[in-house]
Amino acid sequence: MSFKKDGSPLKLVKQEKYKQNRGYMTTEGSQTLVRNYSKNEGLYIQRSKTDVKTDLSWLGRFFKPGDTVNYTSKSRYNSASFDKFVDGTSQWTQAGNPNWKWTLHERPGITKSVTENKYAPDWQNTQTYFELNNFKFPGGAVHNGRIGFDKGISPLDGEYLRRTRVNPFGDYIKIDYN
Repeated sequence: MSFKKDGSPLKLVKQEKYKQNRGYMTTEGSQTLVRNYSKNEGLYIQRSKTDVKTDLSWLGRFFKPGDTVNYTSKSRYNSASFDKFVDGTSQWTQAGNPNWKWTLHERPGITKSVTENKYAPDWQNTQTYFELNNFKFPGGAVHNGRIGFDKGISPLDGEYLRRTRVNPFGDYIKIDYN
């Protein structure tokens, strides 16, 4: 912890390392909290590496024993007490596999998810979905719901862009124009 000349807190940086051992995976990582009292901001950073021990369906795909998944996350807050979330980005990648990546970007009221898969040069796709929760646009319109798109190249379809179902119980955007 650092302090100003008057003795009031300036910045606190706290880092913790952790290891979780489950029967099907082992995760090692670190979490870092940064509290900047002079700017009234907070930052949460997490990095981890997960080693898969058994056949596993996780993160929307299948992993085999020996696969490693890397995770990074950074979240910003408009207060040193971490009670006013501003923005966050999380990303999962598979070590040794540059052909898969999942990125999640969140802000208050909106989440954007992008999953990139490349199976071969002529077979790849990117799945993107947006989820809105009482997201307020200028002018007062409030949006709720999910919408998703697949964009890619397929040996059978060639290049494509199509709407996809994100939620099996219904994908819709509800707009209230009050």
